[in-house]
Amino acid sequence: MSEDKDALIYLADMRIDQLEAENAKLRKFAAHMANALGIDREWCDTSWCDTDCMVEFGCQPAYCGGETRCPAWAKLRDLGMEVDG
Repeated sequence: MSEDKDALIYLADMRIDQLEAENAKLRKFAAHMANALGIDREWCDTSWCDTDCMVEFGCQPAYCGGETRCPAWAKLRDLGMEVDG
């Protein structure tokens, strides 16, 4: 029984390591995407922001101008990502 338990613990540890490696790759990719969309600070200038990004995250439309809090930035921060420019 101890061998089975040890084998399961080993497999679980391997899977955790794999998940951590995949998570790191996803975080790196998300950071690149955030950079491409200009999601690099808490406040954004909606006259500059990408329209598709604004639609996806529910920002105010570009014609309103001014600055607003970036909901995409907030979501990335909630996931533990550092996305400050």
